[in-house]
Amino acid sequence: MMRDMFRNPKMDISDRDAAIKTLGEPDIKKTIENKEVWFYRIDFGIPDALDLMAISFDEKGRGSSGYAHGGTMSMGAKESELK
Repeated sequence: MMRDMFRNPKMDISDRDAAIKTLGEPDIKKTIENKEVWFYRIDFGIPDALDLMAISFDEKGRGSSGYAHGGTMSMGAKESELK
């Protein structure tokens, strides 16, 4: 699914409504570094791999793939490491 975010033009995450229409309700919602971040559970079938795909929304509600934390941009996360 993460690869589809870059390659599939029908994967619309331009705003919250589009993300819900495309992906459904998120599994987890967090505020990270002053941005709303939605996480969707994924399973690569690899033990201890990333298990969440992230979508961030800016102050105007525009969506983008991934999220920023600690000066790093990440496409995914481990649920066990979210605070």
